[in-house]
Amino acid sequence: MKMILLVMMSIMANYNTPNEKAFTDAVQTAKDFIKFVDESDAASLETILHAEMMQFAKIGDKLMPFKGGDFIQMVADKKLGGTPREITLKSVQSIRGETVDVILQAVSHEYDFMYQISLAKSSGKWLVVTVLSDIKPVK
Repeated sequence: MKMILLVMMSIMANYNTPNEKAFTDAVQTAKDFIKFVDESDAASLETILHAEMMQFAKIGDKLMPFKGGDFIQMVADKKLGGTPREITLKSVQSIRGETVDVILQAVSHEYDFMYQISLAKSSGKWLVVTVLSDIKPVK
C-alpha cells in the first residue's frame, strides 16, 4: 500500500511540472509575445500565435476581445505596441507539460500590464493560444 501511495505521489508531483527545457521555452515564447508587440514586429508575432488566438484586454470596466489576425494587424499598423516595457515573470503553471499558463507583468512609463498567457505545444513549437491582459495606468 505504501508503495502505491509513493508512486501516486510521484506521478502527481510531476503532473503539473514541465521539464526544465519545456518550461524555459514556454516562458521565452510568452516573453517574445510582449517583446514583438513592443518592437511592432508583426511578422515575428505571427510566428508564435495560434491562427485562432484570442486576446481579452481589461481596461477599467471594459473587456475588449481581439482575434489573433486583428491583433497582428493592429501591431503592424502601429495602433498597438511600439513602447518598450520591463517584463517580470510572476508565475508559470503547466497543466500536463505541453500546455502552460505564464503570468507576466510588463510595465512602461505609462501603463502596467498584467498578462496571463496560455500556450500549447504543437508540432514541437510553443504557440500562444489565449491572452488575458489587465491594463492599468502607472501612477
